Amino acid sequence: MRSLCAALVVIAMLVAAGCGSSDKPAAATATTATTPSTVDGKPARLTTAQQARVDRAVKRILSVIPLYQSKLNACVPDKTKRKACVKRVVRPAERTVASSRKTLNALGESTGGGCANIVQALGDQLDSLTEDLRAETVAASSGDIAAYTQVGAGVQQDLRSFAAGSQEVSKSCA
Repeated sequence: MRSLCAALVVIAMLVAAGCGSSDKPAAATATTATTPSTVDGKPARLTTAQQARVDRAVKRILSVIPLYQSKLNACVPDKTKRKACVKRVVRPAERTVASSRKTLNALGESTGGGCANIVQALGDQLDSLTEDLRAETVAASSGDIAAYTQVGAGVQQDLRSFAAGSQEVSKSCA
């Protein structure tokens, strides 16, 4: 991909400098650049397909975590089967978080400049959310209702921050 971008840049520069064909001058449309790139040669923006991947990852998180919390609420009062219930509820949420983290990391590495920073910040917000989810899981598993309630409020705040961060990615990287 980098070599293709480099080749396109060289061709565009040759055409702009008049070192191409001597038949007739190149039209202005032949020298238009595609996606702006950063110093490291990575694109400064996400493609439409990449933006769609970010959106899908965010939607999965925003739909799975409230469902996770709802199911976890049902586990807390059940003293006899609490730990098994928590394990059963945690697995799908962990898979979704891991998949979304992998997507965000890959897209953050594939872009450069400010967009990469914003995608990385969204990944950091997911990390913060994950830490609160772990604390919530531990509190639910142990039956510590006070800690469970307090950490649950933190998870909700992290979800709001994560949603706001995804809006920033849409605004800045598209």
